[in-house]
Amino acid sequence: MADVAQYCPVGFESVTYNDSQILFNTQRAVMFVDGSWTTGVYADATFNWGIFAIPAPVGNETIICFHPDMAITMNTGSPYQEEAQSFLFWLCTEDGATKASANLPTGYFPMINFPITLTDKHANEFLALNQGRETDARFLWPKLMDLYAPMNQAVIAVMKGQMTAKAAADMVAAAKK
Repeated sequence: MADVAQYCPVGFESVTYNDSQILFNTQRAVMFVDGSWTTGVYADATFNWGIFAIPAPVGNETIICFHPDMAITMNTGSPYQEEAQSFLFWLCTEDGATKASANLPTGYFPMINFPITLTDKHANEFLALNQGRETDARFLWPKLMDLYAPMNQAVIAVMKGQMTAKAAADMVAAAKK
């Protein structure tokens, strides 16, 4: 993170998530690191942009991590059990997954084990990141919520040169206890 700091705007500690999106969309930032859910924010961008996976450190394999943040399920008390099950089974087909993805906000994708193609160029770029790579899902987020603020503080301190990476890691580890 200390290496990345040199590319941040002066006074970056006051740049919010939304400010970062604006900086990228107005071409005052060359990169915006985020997830697929932000794709739609740049739908009307007036410049060419693309998507790439952040490479893993040398000697490690790049893995794509999903952030499951929504689900579709059925009410087990409903009198329409058969219909609901049929709909859920259809959602798991290529046709169902494609239609669901096409009707969700750009960047929200089903966790499926077959490729789908959408009409949005950048959505397809994100989906292509999965091909030939190991994928994982981030289900442990609730277990990390108490560490979110300490991790942010540690990253910012490292980027400002106020703390070494080792000191930051130690601080987060101490907060975990």
